[in-house]
Amino acid sequence: MLALSALSDSRLASLSGAEQLAFGKALLEEIETVRAKLTADGRVQVQSLREQADSVRRRLVAIPKQEGTAWGQQRMDWQNSERDKLERELKTIQEKLASASDLVSRTITESKLSLNEIARRLPPSAVLVDFVQYRRADFTVPGEYQWKEQRYAAYLTFPLVGDSASVVVERVDLGDAVPIDEAIGVITKRFATGQYGAKDVAPALQRLSELVYVPLAKHLLNTEHLIVCPDGQLDRVPFEMLPVGNKFLLEEKTISYVTSAREIVRVTKTQSNQEPQPKKRKSFVLGNPDFDLDLAKANPSPSTGQRIAAATPLRSLSRDSHGLKFKPLPNAEAEARSIAKLLGSESELRLGADAREAELKAVQSPRVLHLATHAFFLSDQEFKQMNLVDRNLEFGQLGAEWAGTSSDWENPMVRCGIALAGANRFQQTTHETTEDGLLTGLQAALLNLQGTELVILSACDSGSGEVKIGEGVMSLCRAFRIAGAQTVLASHWAVSDKATSELMTEFMRRWRAGESRANAWHNAQLTLLHSKDFSNPYFWAAFTLTGQW
Repeated sequence: MLALSALSDSRLASLSGAEQLAFGKALLEEIETVRAKLTADGRVQVQSLREQADSVRRRLVAIPKQEGTAWGQQRMDWQNSERDKLERELKTIQEKLASASDLVSRTITESKLSLNEIARRLPPSAVLVDFVQYRRADFTVPGEYQWKEQRYAAYLTFPLVGDSASVVVERVDLGDAVPIDEAIGVITKRFATGQYGAKDVAPALQRLSELVYVPLAKHLLNTEHLIVCPDGQLDRVPFEMLPVGNKFLLEEKTISYVTSAREIVRVTKTQSNQEPQPKKRKSFVLGNPDFDLDLAKANPSPSTGQRIAAATPLRSLSRDSHGLKFKPLPNAEAEARSIAKLLGSESELRLGADAREAELKAVQSPRVLHLATHAFFLSDQEFKQMNLVDRNLEFGQLGAEWAGTSSDWENPMVRCGIALAGANRFQQTTHETTEDGLLTGLQAALLNLQGTELVILSACDSGSGEVKIGEGVMSLCRAFRIAGAQTVLASHWAVSDKATSELMTEFMRRWRAGESRANAWHNAQLTLLHSKDFSNPYFWAAFTLTGQW
């Protein structure tokens, strides 16, 4: 991303910059998404191999050392033989994991696209708005340079017209990142605490619009649909709520989000090559779990014998998850019932004591997955070891190994999650249980959601997480996308229980009636915007739609 700062505003530089973004963003997410798909297809059982490796390592550690007596020498010979056997077994597993890594690498390499193909796949009335945060460099002294301030820029890629092969890209410099990030900070801080009526919110929104959207507006006059690929702190704020004159941008444009421009090709391939879905593929709806359920005394879940529920990755919960408590969500239960009714007989509903982790882990590629519960994001942890991107360049690091072993560092994907039945009663004494009432992002990424059209994370902060420049947000939304979901609806702040229930019900009603996902979401938001009680963007802009529109 840093190299972009040295490019001029020429057409060639704009095309080069847009192409760098298209093939440079969210690479870790793509690696993990490919891994999950290959695993679900049965070609690479990565999670099973990781579990086997962990089991062998534990058995190796458990072999004690014996001292010299005759009996001890005999015992030592047996132990050495057993140790050699386990080490050979571990080596074989590691070789299989390495082979899986090569397969993922080849799959990604073979799927590389051109900017031309991305532009050709854009809908006629849409524009890709790809943001980048970069550090300016001063090259005025020959042979030397000095890094300057952080800045934002946007690359607008327009759809190809007819048989044209000439891609049109506009690069728009948005200036210093500091004032943009400061405005975002005011908005997110106020909305996170429900202070949406604070005096500094409207000026911050106006300032953000002037800095980010106004410079783009003249290029978007004939555009109806903005496909936004954010970067940096821009990942934290929904563009729908930016003021444009006396309106919101929601009233001018339909907006959806992607994590990289490459995703546009995957989305349109799925849309144009609709594969026959399995007959009676059910949806799964879960709402208002009984957070006080005593899992130790509860009857075993019918799904505990299923594939994924049988094991939990080591260090699957954050050390800071101690003391988390969750209140009942009666409106979430009403929402879940309403959604299940709209989905009809092809849905399974889990409420209260049945809204359990084992049930969710056992779900296999539902058409729709709707979760109406509490979510959490444990913020403000210091990264003392190394940058997440540096730490996770190797394949397969989203699993147990990715969770980290240092006491100074925790994978941000264990610091986000959703609360399920029993969450209030669980005491974190072991990681060997099949369910503890908390499903982390790390665990969510291991679900099998291949072919799932829509995941609705109807909960607070389900899209919140650690922001990594060029990689997006390490959040629940990301986890469910990696697991295979085509589209995810996730929130940026603590949401209103009642407003969210109305919003999600209206969205589902419209989608089931035949509207596209983006249009159904757009119109559902407009319904709340024009309502008496929920017209503030705090209520209708909390969620963003990422993925297939």
